[in-house]
Amino acid sequence: MEKNRLYTFPILLALFLSLTGCQKAVDFSSFSEGYDKAIEKTANQNVFLNLVRSAYQKPMHFASVLGVFGTSSLSSPSASLTTPIDQVLSLSRNGASNLLTLPSFIQSSSVTVSPLTTAEFLEGFLTQLDPSTLQFYTSQGLPRELIFLLMIDSIEITVGGSTQLYRNDPILPEYSDFTEMLSILLTMGLTTETVSGFSPSGPVLNERQAKDPLRLSMAASAGLLISPLEGSVSDEYQMLAPFEYSRFCFLQTGQDAEILPTSVLCGGDEQAVNKGTLETSTKNGRGKLEGGSVKIVTRSTKGVFQYLGKLIYQQVENAKSMPVTLTSAESKQYNFRATGDALFVVKKNNSRRDDIVSVNFGGDTYSIPAVDRGFSTNVLALIIDLLNLSKSVNSLAPANTVITK
Repeated sequence: MEKNRLYTFPILLALFLSLTGCQKAVDFSSFSEGYDKAIEKTANQNVFLNLVRSAYQKPMHFASVLGVFGTSSLSSPSASLTTPIDQVLSLSRNGASNLLTLPSFIQSSSVTVSPLTTAEFLEGFLTQLDPSTLQFYTSQGLPRELIFLLMIDSIEITVGGSTQLYRNDPILPEYSDFTEMLSILLTMGLTTETVSGFSPSGPVLNERQAKDPLRLSMAASAGLLISPLEGSVSDEYQMLAPFEYSRFCFLQTGQDAEILPTSVLCGGDEQAVNKGTLETSTKNGRGKLEGGSVKIVTRSTKGVFQYLGKLIYQQVENAKSMPVTLTSAESKQYNFRATGDALFVVKKNNSRRDDIVSVNFGGDTYSIPAVDRGFSTNVLALIIDLLNLSKSVNSLAPANTVITK
């Protein structure tokens, strides 16, 4: 019996030491996972709530999570040893049933949220989207139809001195004219491209001026190049400044590309003479656009919210209104999960547990369903990106604001 007690004591001592060492092996992965889910839910709900506000022409209010600070602690186990030693080894003796206290893990966190009311945010929120933004998303493989429906405000066609404006406004009774024109232009290969190159800067230089060390140093610091003047019969040089911009253009593989002006073809000479005859087929018969021009106006981020707000209102308040659908082959191929052709789907007072996002507004519940949602999740991701582009650096959380101690 005495021998068994001597073996038992080292076991209890080892257990005590192992519990003490747990302080250095804290697993806060659940905290990190919970943080990610909370940020996802917060961002989705904040954006969707403002879309619903826009649907009813209510003021929009945005907020940003600036930081999440967490603390965690592990209390040390405690033991109360009594003598004689046989009472420690037999824990049931003399009421000694709570001699060893297990450690406890405590975790808490706090969140810092700031309203986005700065001039920097509003400037980005109200500024027209640059074609470079559209170019980024189309180059990532997103359907052009999806990008253009969201980000194009209007298309203006001018032929023979006559101008026709097509507005991307689902409230208008002639809205089908816009979607039809957009479909025609997409078939013809309407897309975006980034153009880069060099343009002349400053006067023509002779050889001595071009090789002057001070001028060469200043040109290099300004990002300029000094190159022999093309076509010059003497030793003349020209300073060149790099440029880059994005524009709308038509794919050279698109329909009727062979009769389009060179200036509107992607990768073509934008300075070329605008010649050619452009033919299109519309519901009014085959029309001819000779020497015509196309002007495309993009929206601001606020305009995107207002557009989607109108789509929401049409769905939940006007049962007869048909949702905007994506019909291009490119869109159907991209939608490999077959979630439907609708651009944006919202339900009112018909929420389910598996909804993508759900918010309460004015006593009603609005939600994006998980089933038959069309391209709603793609749209939601896009406008979250656009909203983040409108934020200043000061409204974004620094990399070290998720702190766990």
